[in-house]
Amino acid sequence: MKNNLRFLLFIIPSILLTLNSCLKQDFDAPPSQTGYDPNLPVNMSIASLKTKIVTAGDPVRIDSNWTVYGIVTADDRSGNFYKQIVIEDSTGGINVLIDGTSLYSKYPIGRKIYLKLQGLYFGKYGGLAQIGSTPDNTGAITNISTAKADSVLVKANFPNTVPNHNFTDLSQLKTLNSAMLNRIVTIEGVQVVSTDTTKTYAQPPSVSSGTNINIEDCSKNKIIIRTSGYANFSTYKVPKGKGTLTAVYTVYNGTPQLVIRDTDDLKFYDDRCNATVPMLTIDSMRKLYPGSGTITLGSAMVTGVVISDLANGNISSGNFILEDGSKKGVILYISGGGYNLGDSLLIDVSGGTLQLYPTTGVGSLELKVSSSAVTKVGTLKTVAPIVITIADLNANFSNYESTLVQINNASVPAGTYSGNKTMTDLSSGSILLYTSTGAAFASQTVWTGAKTVTGIATPYSSNEIKLRNPAIDVK
Repeated sequence: MKNNLRFLLFIIPSILLTLNSCLKQDFDAPPSQTGYDPNLPVNMSIASLKTKIVTAGDPVRIDSNWTVYGIVTADDRSGNFYKQIVIEDSTGGINVLIDGTSLYSKYPIGRKIYLKLQGLYFGKYGGLAQIGSTPDNTGAITNISTAKADSVLVKANFPNTVPNHNFTDLSQLKTLNSAMLNRIVTIEGVQVVSTDTTKTYAQPPSVSSGTNINIEDCSKNKIIIRTSGYANFSTYKVPKGKGTLTAVYTVYNGTPQLVIRDTDDLKFYDDRCNATVPMLTIDSMRKLYPGSGTITLGSAMVTGVVISDLANGNISSGNFILEDGSKKGVILYISGGGYNLGDSLLIDVSGGTLQLYPTTGVGSLELKVSSSAVTKVGTLKTVAPIVITIADLNANFSNYESTLVQINNASVPAGTYSGNKTMTDLSSGSILLYTSTGAAFASQTVWTGAKTVTGIATPYSSNEIKLRNPAIDVK
């Protein structure tokens, strides 16, 4: 009996330990759902829904057990879409009204969702189809409550390619194109009309609920961009160049209009139709410099995104480093003003100068203009770094000067960031990692082991890389 008791006392803890291990595994954090698709049965397309429910007046309750799917093509991140998302399948697009904010955290652009329609309402606002909840006393569809949204909007995999529909001019959109309503369209070769180029995207909400900016192509076909005064880019000036526009195609009381998600939807980097003031890429501007001395630039415009970080101070006062879509960069020096990491700038370089900084020895090309020549046209823009080995960077450093580069498997000796440190990437080579003593992170301890490091390629007395901020640059 004692032996049996001893056996039980031994085995019960063992069983409990095994069970505990199993239970602990069961309660570990769930795996990422970004690749998960519940594959709900879909028995209705968005285009068929619009055909089946034809309403010119009061909203219609959907009593059929219908399910559609769609890819989110617009969310509320910038504030230009408020308490709504736009979804699109292969047949059409539609607005979904949801009574919540920060919807992009659940339904970001590129998320696939299934929408269970039974019990919801279909209606139109100014002729634009919407899905929502019980109409209010004015007959307008209300927003789906967040509690109900969780049961009728079923999240699926993310990210997905956002559907896009390309047009070479505005001729097919300037009059109502019903097939394109609530769908993403991209139009090439368009510009803001000259009389609107001095305007911001929208007036304050106290003045107007929304503002129209007129867009045209080189054949003078026109359409409106409509922007809310609550959009976080409403105070930015519209771009002055010509280029590609991406937006949601909408209508209000018979008038077609475009609604952008963010200023990234306007890539107006080219010369305007019949331009007298050319738009230059940073690469084209750099090629104007003869290699030494100082030159004065003629009439031209340049755009770029700030890749340096003013807030963390690892850059000289008055300097900002710009990079554009040509994957070329330049130091911008201005006598006043302050621009932050991610700011998108439009610069009138007319009368500005190009020279090397420092003026002797190895230096970086510097564009010097007055503060009045610079206009901020966007913010929070991201620039993807060029992934390169240290050996390849050193061999062709002039090609990468003042651009954002990424070094994999990078390591440095122990210590703080301050000053020069030799950074290596396995057997490829070495380069100086330079941090100003005035940088906010100068006294922080450097990373250990091999990391992925992003920084700005900066020639000074030798080839160097400068971090913007270790929190975003060292992974």
